[in-house]
Amino acid sequence: MGDIQLAARDAWFLYRDEVFADDSSMVMCGVYVFDTAGDPHPLRTRDELVGWANARLDRAAILRRRLHRVRWDLDYPFWTAAEDVEAADHVEVHEVGDTDRRALMALLDHHATKPVDLARPPWEIRFFTRVRGVDGVPEDATIAMTRYHHAAADGLGAVQVTRALFDDPDARPATGGPNRARHGAVVGALRTTSQTRRLVGAMSRAVAARKEIARMVESGEMSMPSSDRPRTRFNVGGPGDRVVDVVDLRLSDVRRVARGTGTTVNDVLVTIVGGALHKYLVDCGERPGSSLAAHVPWAFRDRAGTRSANRIGAMIVDMHTDEGDPLARLRLVHQAASAEKERVRHPATVNTTTLLDHAPSIYLKSALKLGRRRSRAADAEGIAMANTLITNVPRGDATLRLGNSPVIGGFGIAPIHRHARLAHAVTSLGDELTVCFTSDRQVMPDPAVYRAALRDEFVRLVERVHEAEPGVEVAS
Repeated sequence: MGDIQLAARDAWFLYRDEVFADDSSMVMCGVYVFDTAGDPHPLRTRDELVGWANARLDRAAILRRRLHRVRWDLDYPFWTAAEDVEAADHVEVHEVGDTDRRALMALLDHHATKPVDLARPPWEIRFFTRVRGVDGVPEDATIAMTRYHHAAADGLGAVQVTRALFDDPDARPATGGPNRARHGAVVGALRTTSQTRRLVGAMSRAVAARKEIARMVESGEMSMPSSDRPRTRFNVGGPGDRVVDVVDLRLSDVRRVARGTGTTVNDVLVTIVGGALHKYLVDCGERPGSSLAAHVPWAFRDRAGTRSANRIGAMIVDMHTDEGDPLARLRLVHQAASAEKERVRHPATVNTTTLLDHAPSIYLKSALKLGRRRSRAADAEGIAMANTLITNVPRGDATLRLGNSPVIGGFGIAPIHRHARLAHAVTSLGDELTVCFTSDRQVMPDPAVYRAALRDEFVRLVERVHEAEPGVEVAS
């Protein structure tokens, strides 16, 4: 296993943690619930779980790689082989016992916010054993929390690592990019010169692409996301005391709604979130002056020439929250999402977003520092392009096991950031679909109210589909 240099898109997450040190860490957190009832010898002790992890260290490259920094960040860091990895440094075990839903969610979120030690391979698993007294969680369940730094993988990549750990023989965790001999500051400085020349070329292409985009927007061939979104209570200030909660749905129900309306699962989810968020703000006496929008990541797994572990881009989708009818809103969201997909995949747009791929390391870090200063200035007068985050990461079928204990569910926990104090992590495992939202108690003191609003929005949407399309089979 040779050295692999981080791509700029991956190093961005590393540098962001350093530049925005007072913000949430760029660590992906996944929660998996295992039913121990039918397991005669469930894995529960630290020795058992560390031994379990040690036996799996060769199942994914990320588990045996650590960062090597180039001095003064004159070039991007490297992933280097770490043969001395001990699972004991990456595994924690906590016995929970009797608890309740609110206390369990607070406990999990407390652990979700911890940074990952990047002096070691960038992963952790925290186990919570003998969980009792929580509705929807089997008695004496074991909960596993997987944590990977975003510099090492994106959401889909993290799922493959987790599936390999929990005994899916078909898991295909990434092996990383092409090998490159590790070098120091002198070679890094020389490479900065050549990278700068490539960046100048990319900037030239980006200027031409922006002119083409302006022409297409003027002719109506392309629509751009609005930058004139209302700033809600979730789009000012920085995160404080976090709150987390989960809504459980059935993936098959959501798919039936999507098929019955000619839309997608993502469209349905954006519609539900938009309606719930609008209702929550109205009930707070803060009716938005216009429609709200969502930041929706999308994966470009097939983009030629991409060597980064993070193959994700950003869509800004109008949630049409000013439309009260959930079915009409779903159709508008579908139109908005379809147009945004066309925009972000258009070659001209791609040419404006690949500047990051050509940026030298020192340029990228300087750009992040400039972004930090601008974000502080935006506290007073800035306008948010998106009001909330909605990620959707499918986890595959529910065949994972911890020893002989089967997985029965789980969810993701999304971080919140300055000016982005409400985030939704959607995950599906088997037929379970969960919407886990993270917010700040200062701006959402009553998460149970928002949780109920999300569920109610799905019920309202199903009822409207029944009314409008009585022959379509959807969830009842």
